[in-house]
Amino acid sequence: MESQSETSQTMSTLKLPVLKIGEFDLWSMRMEQYLTFTDHALWELAWKNELKAKSTLILAIPDEHLLKFHACKDAKSLWEAIKNRIGGNKESKKM
Repeated sequence: MESQSETSQTMSTLKLPVLKIGEFDLWSMRMEQYLTFTDHALWELAWKNELKAKSTLILAIPDEHLLKFHACKDAKSLWEAIKNRIGGNKESKKM
C-alpha cells in the first residue's frame, strides 16, 4: 500500500495534459485519467451530479418528445435543446 508521501510525490510529478490542436480525443482521455487520479472523489461527484441532472430532465419529457432530445450528451445541452424547441417558440408564448 502506498504511503501519503509516496502518493503526494507521484501526483506532484504528473504533468497536466495540455490540449493541442487536432488531439482532443487523446487529450480528453488523459485529462479524465489525470482528474480521476488527482481527485477521484471530485471527479466521481461531478459525474454523478451530471447523470442525476440529465436523468431528471429526461424523466420530465413526455414520451412523444423524447426521441427529439436523444442526441443530447449532457444536462446543459439537453436543457438548452428543451428551451429552444419547446420553451422559446411563439406558440407556447401565446398560450
